[in-house]
Amino acid sequence: MRSVGSTTLIHQLLIVESPLWVKIDFSTTLGPSGAFERFWDRLFVFSNLVFLDFLEDGLVDRNKYRLVFCMFALMVLIMNPVRAIDLSNSLALVYDDGAGNTLPYRLFLPPGYDEPGADFPLVLFLHGAGEIGTDNLAQVSTHINGLIEVTRGDRHPAFLLAPQVQPGQGGWSALWSPTDLALAMELTLEVIDQIEQQYAVDTSRRIVTGLSMGGFGTWDVAAKRPEIFAAAVPMSGGGDPAQATSLRDVPLWNFHGRSDRVIDADLSREMIDAIEQAGGSPLYSEVIGGHGIWDRIYNDPDDELYSWMFDDVDPPLATLSYNPANGDVKIDADRAPGGVITSFNLISRNPAFFMPQPTMTVDGVVVQTDEFLAVASSRYLTYKGGGATDGFQGVIDFGPVLPAGLDSPALHKVFYSDWYSSPNTTLSRRVFRVLVVVPEPASVVIALVVAMGSLSHLGRKDPGGVCE
Repeated sequence: MRSVGSTTLIHQLLIVESPLWVKIDFSTTLGPSGAFERFWDRLFVFSNLVFLDFLEDGLVDRNKYRLVFCMFALMVLIMNPVRAIDLSNSLALVYDDGAGNTLPYRLFLPPGYDEPGADFPLVLFLHGAGEIGTDNLAQVSTHINGLIEVTRGDRHPAFLLAPQVQPGQGGWSALWSPTDLALAMELTLEVIDQIEQQYAVDTSRRIVTGLSMGGFGTWDVAAKRPEIFAAAVPMSGGGDPAQATSLRDVPLWNFHGRSDRVIDADLSREMIDAIEQAGGSPLYSEVIGGHGIWDRIYNDPDDELYSWMFDDVDPPLATLSYNPANGDVKIDADRAPGGVITSFNLISRNPAFFMPQPTMTVDGVVVQTDEFLAVASSRYLTYKGGGATDGFQGVIDFGPVLPAGLDSPALHKVFYSDWYSSPNTTLSRRVFRVLVVVPEPASVVIALVVAMGSLSHLGRKDPGGVCE
């Protein structure tokens, strides 16, 4: 139930991680439209992260501890209220295509946008289903405060376009068609054309991002109009794997909550697998949490997402690679922040899935598994360094600790948790970039070496001076 001016909500929260449901009823009034959604997202993420710690420590009274943490989270949130969205330096406009179709949109202007010779990237943000409306406000009142702040700052200034789907227009995507776009997306591209005629936009740096319904839209428009966007960041959505070839060359970083009960992470896993099979190299971060993971990603305290989006800087993502031929698993710390991993914890969903080997190698040195790892069992592989800056560098090779023959979606389903910690980062826990890596067959490598050797004399002068 909503009222004008403030948002009056009667809502029931369901926390559905693990086999437990904890229900908390709220009847409250929370500031501007969207504040309750932000409140819920923060509660959901906090309760699940803390609960995971206790689950990993062997505390199994889920009902008791989840309820305790939810109550504690409420206390924290009351003491740490949601920040209001700053809408200064933004324009609230409505586009009319002259054929009876309209589209509300809000355009945020970067600092210096009107200076001679300046040009800026343009970020298109696509909201979720909960923000459908006509107020031209809901689409920017939740989840993207971090994105708004970074595009109006000095580090990554950019135009930020946030259109709003109206009731009756459907959504952002037209997955039923291999070529057509949804009406709202067609109107949005027409708005972009108008903006670029009026403002100094760097047309080589258009970026599209969206969440939930907007995540589907991001996948859809990036696949059907790949020439328009320099990068795409879909979250909690999915697309059509049949269009993977169109996405092969699009720089893409996809995010999804591992425990998403609204839009299953399988939809992201299948898209990433299809693009990789087509020869692409997308980034995929499957993070701890459910559906509402977006605030913390857009806040980006370490400036990794935005450095990748705007400056093409590879993010420091430690990799967990798997060889489907033999089940071998490796962790590479070189790509972790600071090139060091201070701790990690791998937990399988199946209580008897890992097959720890007696020995493993750490940066090429053979070590006893039970001496290096704090826990090595059929469900847990846990490493704990000696302190905040102690840890390991290089590559850990566990050997064949997983069954052979898993594809990328199946591999992601193996893990209940796959976090690690590194120094020099604001976020103490991160999720590995999980990759299926198939080594080149030895016969192919040998054949290539032989072929190169047989051609190596070409271009050299032989003793008789005949061949050059």
